[in-house]
Amino acid sequence: MNNSFLSKLLSGILTILVLTFLLQAFFQRAIYPIYFRTMITTNIEAELETLPREVSYIDSLELIEQYTTTTHTSASLIDLNEYNKGIRAVPFIIIEDRFGEEYQIYIPRIPQALQNEDVRISGTFLQSYSGSFYVPKALYVNDRLIYGSNNTMMMSQLKYSNNFIDTETEHELSGTLVDTSIINIQDTEDVLLNRELINFSTGNITGLKQLSNGVSYTSTDLEGNAINLVYITQINIEGAEKLLLSVYPIANIDFITREMSRFNLLIYGMASLFIVITFSLFTQRISIPLRRINEATKRFANFDFGTIPEENTKDEIGTLSRNINVLSSSLKSTLTELRDKNQALSASLELESKREQTRKDFVEGVSHELKTPLAVIQATNEALSLGIIPEDDHDEHFETIKKEIHKSNKIIQDMMSVYKIDHADYRSTWEVVNFKPLIQESVDHHKVLAESKNLLIEAHLSDAMIDMDPDKIQLVVNNLLSNAIKYAPTHSKIVVRQMGGHFQIENDGDIPAESIESIFEPFYRVDKARARQEGSTGLGLYIVKQILTQHQAEYNVKSEHFKVTFEFTLN
Repeated sequence: MNNSFLSKLLSGILTILVLTFLLQAFFQRAIYPIYFRTMITTNIEAELETLPREVSYIDSLELIEQYTTTTHTSASLIDLNEYNKGIRAVPFIIIEDRFGEEYQIYIPRIPQALQNEDVRISGTFLQSYSGSFYVPKALYVNDRLIYGSNNTMMMSQLKYSNNFIDTETEHELSGTLVDTSIINIQDTEDVLLNRELINFSTGNITGLKQLSNGVSYTSTDLEGNAINLVYITQINIEGAEKLLLSVYPIANIDFITREMSRFNLLIYGMASLFIVITFSLFTQRISIPLRRINEATKRFANFDFGTIPEENTKDEIGTLSRNINVLSSSLKSTLTELRDKNQALSASLELESKREQTRKDFVEGVSHELKTPLAVIQATNEALSLGIIPEDDHDEHFETIKKEIHKSNKIIQDMMSVYKIDHADYRSTWEVVNFKPLIQESVDHHKVLAESKNLLIEAHLSDAMIDMDPDKIQLVVNNLLSNAIKYAPTHSKIVVRQMGGHFQIENDGDIPAESIESIFEPFYRVDKARARQEGSTGLGLYIVKQILTQHQAEYNVKSEHFKVTFEFTLN
């Protein structure tokens, strides 16, 4: 499956899957936290807008429960008169100044620098109205700022903080750390809320935003990293002013983003595994028939049109395999038919080429054969016209002219017979006839000629119905009889035999071995001088050959023991 379509498809899908995962991971890490934080902020602010300004105590409990459920925040109603009690549920330290005076300082978190005692503490502090504790606006450890700043608090912030912290008076304190404790943290309902109250009261916040019925800001840790979204608003509960403090930890967004990334990694991993397994099964289902089809098409290029096992399915693969087999069968049949036609055409062209050469040779032969009698006729005529020949010899020379004219006429007649036999437009009239009467008629016709040479024709014939052109076959028999009578010695016997479609004629005589193969060629004569004397044109056996070839008959001539035998067999 190397470099196959399916492997490329699998690689493409897995690549898309990986790119999609990377894109989604980037979105979740870079964009989704911003989107989610905006969505959380919008939702909380919308819920704050719907909060009533005055409610009963019972309604306030339901109101807070519904609000925290909808906004997913930690929220609490803070009684400003009891703040001193609530603020104790956060970490605090105790320092001692140079006069031996101790101060209790509350901070949101105890930094690492304060884990050891006997360190120098200094900074700017705000005092609670009860005077029992201080909260740092700016805290220095060994002269290094580790918490807060000296920024002036905004008016919107003062609106809520000055109810429990003296924001107008700042105290510069310094001393030695003598104790660190985290008392009452286990007893508080929400340490997070108390810590945010200190952050808010001391101004250690960023992004303070004025809302229609409160404020919101982002609190930071000791290193300045954003940790919480905080919302503060006032609600009158049965005549008592209380603060509704709600906190949404930014860590929740990070946690959700991180868990979503892990979950997506698991999902994409499972999806990749599923795709690989599915493709493995799919490959077995589709690649095997595709390989067969591919191999079959390769064989087609080498004109090997075998079949492939057909898929017994109704899908495209099954249809394709069946169509390939139909195509293979059609191509095989077409190419076989084309090959046969090409062979037939080649044979036809070869035959036509041979015929053309034969015609050319035939015309040359006719020209040569007619040249001699015409020359004799011309010379004799000129001698007679000029009075060169004595008058007493005129009759003899007129007889010579007559013989030469007869000879030329015979050549022309044989030539026309050959033309009719060999001409492409000539069509024979075939019929099933009795072979015996046809031969007997030729024998009877030649008996007078045979007797003139003291020859005896002996015939042994039998009835046989043969499909033939009777006129042409009779011409064959006549030519063979004439040839036998012409060359047989006087006082000899000519024997004609016929059994079924087999014909044989035998006479005394001899044909040289070198002449046997050429005897059927046009104008060929074994004994040229004798043949010319007896008026032979040399076309008789050529005509026999052409007619027997048209009848697809087997023919033969042999000369053995001073016996010449011509024979042929009609199917």
